[in-house]
Amino acid sequence: MGKKAIVIGSGFGGLSAAARLAIKGYDVTLFEKRDKLGGRAYTYEIDGFKFDGGPTVITAPWLLDEIWELAGKRREDYFELIPLDPYYKIFDHNGRAFSY
Repeated sequence: MGKKAIVIGSGFGGLSAAARLAIKGYDVTLFEKRDKLGGRAYTYEIDGFKFDGGPTVITAPWLLDEIWELAGKRREDYFELIPLDPYYKIFDHNGRAFSY
């Protein structure tokens, strides 16, 4: 009988852990309470306005590349990361802006 593992949560951490375990030969079962994978990395819409539900900006893309490389794949073959400049802009009540 092969090794089995359970991962609870399908955020970036849970998906990364599940992938690493599967690469090492584990039979992995992933549990997620929401109706889709990604944990808090999602967007939702209310009355035509879109909102981030969590960490939707990826600040360490090399960590994603590492997971794909461990699996013998290239992340670029699946999706493109597009740098944003600025990441976001915040406006105060006087209309002044702060860019990050």
